[in-house]
Amino acid sequence: MTTVASTRRSILGGLAGAGALALAACGVGGDAGGAGGQAQPAKVTQATTLTYWTNLSGADGSTMKALAEQYAKETPLVTVEQIQGINPYFDKVLSAAAAGTPPDVLGTRMPYVPFLAEQGIIADLSQKEVQQLGLRPEDFDANVWKSGEWKGKRFSIPMDLNGSMLFYNETAVRDLGGDPAKPPVTWLDWQDWATRLTKNDAHGTTFDNSGEALVIAFMSHMHQQGGKVFTADGKKVAFNTPQGVAAMTLLADVYQRAKHPIAYPQGQGAIDWYEQRKLASWLTGPFTLNRLAKPGNPAFDDIRITLPAQFDPKKPSWLMQGFQLTIPKQPKPDDAKRTAAFSLINYLFNKGFEWSLAGKLPVSKKVLASEQFQKSTDPVTKHLRMWEKHLPNATLIESHPRWVDAMNALHPELTKGVRKELSAQSAIQEAERAANAVLGQ
Repeated sequence: MTTVASTRRSILGGLAGAGALALAACGVGGDAGGAGGQAQPAKVTQATTLTYWTNLSGADGSTMKALAEQYAKETPLVTVEQIQGINPYFDKVLSAAAAGTPPDVLGTRMPYVPFLAEQGIIADLSQKEVQQLGLRPEDFDANVWKSGEWKGKRFSIPMDLNGSMLFYNETAVRDLGGDPAKPPVTWLDWQDWATRLTKNDAHGTTFDNSGEALVIAFMSHMHQQGGKVFTADGKKVAFNTPQGVAAMTLLADVYQRAKHPIAYPQGQGAIDWYEQRKLASWLTGPFTLNRLAKPGNPAFDDIRITLPAQFDPKKPSWLMQGFQLTIPKQPKPDDAKRTAAFSLINYLFNKGFEWSLAGKLPVSKKVLASEQFQKSTDPVTKHLRMWEKHLPNATLIESHPRWVDAMNALHPELTKGVRKELSAQSAIQEAERAANAVLGQ
């Protein structure tokens, strides 16, 4: 089986050594960037060209592209050559690093940071460099700030947060005999909701039930019970427990009660059926607001959002992840590029409100507390306040250097469990076996 790790081993060669020499020349590296000293944003004084890559696509990518273009207009000494939605992401990033031509700034998902750090792709940032980014730990929620660390070192700067909430269509719920004022609170409520609101060609609820997204849904329901997917040392998985079986049992039961799989017409999916009032509720993230919360959308007036159904409503929990910015190691030091990279990251971070319009909850405390965000009448931003309201109840998604390989090993077995092709216990056992085989390589 070809994995991300095996692909990496075949192309990286001497990257780590070359990168270390360049970073030493630039003064990169050190502690995790704690408090102390005054944050002073780096100032661009020399003309240079920056390469900026991300894994963003759709409305996210379009918004980020526009922000980077605006930065270039406001910073005429810097030309930004960007690729939003680079694909296949890891292949392109690893190949560029191995060839000695990595981007100057790399955007990535929170769970990918440990992999990129372990492979020597991205630089760790010292306290001084965090100050040069114009950022302070106190600008962030403590847990969010910690999400940019790996093994005690800072490798990334958080930009936003997202995670699944329960979207429900008020009219659909009412038409199907439910009470929009009483969305599900507990797991039992969600199971009952799925049964009562599934009628004829309408379905009471859905969730991401395949691929990596299914693993994240499973992880979320594990976390609600205080469980974990990986052991503390990361050498094995840790979900073959009563909590893991309970999470698998819940998802499989909801899947059956809501009469899945849903027979979407070609080219359609959950978002289309939500708009058509054929889907009463949907466990999904704020990125869907890019479409649903636009005036003229069929569901515009019917969007309601609440916390996912909880294992214990007295201890509410939802799983958060997000987009982060990193600085890849370079084969040769270039102070002008490095300064411009810091400047771009500072600019993007401080454009948190504009970024929120793409359905992204800003991580900047200043932006969240601003009158611009709090009093915004933009429909997307107004709905985002649900995620802000429940930020104290958020738990960080688990990260692992073998994240992608682990997800690829886990989701086929969990899918069998959701579809009841295997019992919940058997699916958990098979998923454990498959994941441990990968982690042990």
